Amino acid sequence: MNKLYRSGGFSLIELLIAIAIVGILGAIAFPAYQSAAASSRRAEAKTALIDLQSRLQRFYVERGTFVGATIANVLGNNAITEGGWYQLTITPQSVTTYTISAAPRNAQLAMDTLCGTISVTNTNVRTITGTGTAAQCW
Repeated sequence: MNKLYRSGGFSLIELLIAIAIVGILGAIAFPAYQSAAASSRRAEAKTALIDLQSRLQRFYVERGTFVGATIANVLGNNAITEGGWYQLTITPQSVTTYTISAAPRNAQLAMDTLCGTISVTNTNVRTITGTGTAAQCW
């Protein structure tokens, strides 16, 4: 009368298989999450650059030049984007030209190697310093 009784619960093999499946799914999902997070933070930078372009045009209308345009007198000393992921800079090159840039900072600096620093000129020429293309980043 030797009967085998199976107790309730999971065997070690079933548990290991479930852990392996969760690990594989996590390995696939995490890079996709990081890419989506970097892309959404990049949208913050693009919005800030478009706003800065508008303010620079107002600066030009008031003064007749881009020379002397700084973050302090155009944005009121707020060189960091709203979420804190990008540092904004203005490079006035002449009376009628400028380049504005958004450089990644903190975790965004390491996460966004595709685009890196994104820039735009007064003629709306858009450039990046990362490994991707301007079309991918803008």
